[in-house]
Amino acid sequence: MAEDRDYIEEAQQEARLRFGRELSSQELAGEFAKHDLDTRVYHLKTLRDPSELTLNQAAKRHSFESTLRNTHETLRKVGR
Repeated sequence: MAEDRDYIEEAQQEARLRFGRELSSQELAGEFAKHDLDTRVYHLKTLRDPSELTLNQAAKRHSFESTLRNTHETLRKVGR
């Protein structure tokens, strides 16, 4: 069911399997920054709407999305 998950969910699942814990928003941004421009744009466009989340889950997800978007903009500005 990997096609049902977006970048955040995939990265967190991989982190749980590899490290036994989820990544912080900064750690996730560091992994995200390793991708090229086209891949980052694709991941940002395919982030899912957190419509069925609790308030706490939605706030956490918003933090992740905001960090990813800021990382992308910063990298884009420096030509990456």
